[in-house]
Amino acid sequence: GFLSGINEYEKLITKARRVFCSNRYSNKGCGKTYSIYFLPSLPKIKASTHPINQFLQGILNGDSIEQSFYRISNWCLVSLSTFKRYWIKFKLKISAIRQFLMDKISSTLKPPDNLVLENIYYINSQYPNSDNPIEAFILKSQIALF
Repeated sequence: GFLSGINEYEKLITKARRVFCSNRYSNKGCGKTYSIYFLPSLPKIKASTHPINQFLQGILNGDSIEQSFYRISNWCLVSLSTFKRYWIKFKLKISAIRQFLMDKISSTLKPPDNLVLENIYYINSQYPNSDNPIEAFILKSQIALF
């Protein structure tokens, strides 16, 4: 089956497909059902990866959470408090992000002093040709950032 949800534009979209790992009739499956999410949709959150990427880039460029949010608020219908929750969830994923990027980080890069900004900086440096580095990172790492 499919999982539906509402995106940041208040439209109903298909976010994921449910896949059953069959253990019936002597199959070697585990019997669990998994959700395979389609990018740019993210599980359990309303915003897609594009406004989140713009929000994180604003913070990396020195904007406050509020300033970064107001840059995207004219086209993204998600509230400031929601983006503050996303920011907290992102900060809680620092160790998972760093663990994934550990062997990929070049020692010549000069990151910011803040660990959270450092993660955004390193994600950007790993996907320089991508329009949306956060989406590229999620796709490659399969880490649920939010």
